Amino acid sequence: MKYEREARVGVVFVIGLILLLIFTIAISQWDIFRAHYEYTIIFDSISGMRQYDEVQVSGLALGKVIRMERMPDNKIKVVVSLSEPVKFYKGYRISIESSSMIGGNYVYIYPGRQDKEKIDLSKETLEGKITISGLDELGRVLSDNKEDVRNLLQNFLTVMNKIKQGEGTVGKLIMDDSIYNNLKATSESLKKISQQIESGEGVLGRLISDTNLSQQLTQMSEAGNKIFGPVVSTQVIFGVESKYYAESELTATKLSLRIYPHPYRYFSLGATSLAFNKDGVVDFENKTKENKNQTFLKADVQLAYRLESNNHWFTFRPGLIEGKPGVGLDWEIPVTTTGLFPLALTIESRDAYNSVKDEDIDENLKGGLFRAYGTIKLSRYFNLYAGASRLFNDDAEFFGGISFSYPDQDIKNFIVLLGLSR
Repeated sequence: MKYEREARVGVVFVIGLILLLIFTIAISQWDIFRAHYEYTIIFDSISGMRQYDEVQVSGLALGKVIRMERMPDNKIKVVVSLSEPVKFYKGYRISIESSSMIGGNYVYIYPGRQDKEKIDLSKETLEGKITISGLDELGRVLSDNKEDVRNLLQNFLTVMNKIKQGEGTVGKLIMDDSIYNNLKATSESLKKISQQIESGEGVLGRLISDTNLSQQLTQMSEAGNKIFGPVVSTQVIFGVESKYYAESELTATKLSLRIYPHPYRYFSLGATSLAFNKDGVVDFENKTKENKNQTFLKADVQLAYRLESNNHWFTFRPGLIEGKPGVGLDWEIPVTTTGLFPLALTIESRDAYNSVKDEDIDENLKGGLFRAYGTIKLSRYFNLYAGASRLFNDDAEFFGGISFSYPDQDIKNFIVLLGLSR
């Protein structure tokens, strides 16, 4: 009764997550079934832009950034996926814009005017640029035009002195002593302000005289990004995968959340349902006692560290694999020039069941469980698996499966709120 109750709880949990996923997809207008159009853009720098950042076309959100790659000339190739095709014309503009002062970016695309010459994307590469933030631009303008600002203030002071002395048309028109006295006081104030500015006193004086101010303003912006940027730029991927093992007659279904606080590491939090068949090579309690099938729900929690080299990603994943201590090694390989259908090779190892006394599962293995498999990305959301398990044993078996992954904005927003609340 205990294990039947656990199985029922596991089934209800899985069904609930699947229904949540279906609801999320439904309210997002079934985006996964729409056509997608990919465009490659070359930038000199990407200013901290992240995978899955938004792409706007003439202000309308139409897609996401799906891939970034450093080129041999140190420029950055960015691949964006749009839900609608876009025609580009001479005079087009593509830029990376700041979403807010606390971090986050998006790609803005202006395709150009249709009365201009159309861009042939088979012959010409799209190029983009970074839009300088307001604080950086203010610091740069003040730093580059210090002399002009000083001259402007000096000229203004000279004009006011002439007016005070009654020179010129305006000076002659102003005969009233009270007006003269006001102008004189104003002139003296301006003279005092000018002297303070020249000596670097006050906010405006520092703006003009301090050559490091633009760097300070930039540092202020960077400090805000350091505090809020990692939370705002966090990516969350919801995943469902199912694998079938031939000899074990086992169906393993996994639901997980991959949380990317940084491009070079992520947390994988989830659970795996192990549905064993009584005719397979694995022994378990119900098979031994009642000759029945049985399902177990096991934790799947890993911390992944990623390393990129020449557009190849290497990932090291220690943690719990199907409820047992283990480790996984992934090697992601771009098999086309655009990386559209990347291939990943994986080696996984975990402690075998029945390695300790009184476990409910006996995998009949000599040592740990080892498996190796390949993954092919069929599309933006679907992957296909094939490989071998129970390696280094006489009854090694083949297995295959499919997975679905989806960048869930609602769950990301929830995690962002939790992060900010800290």
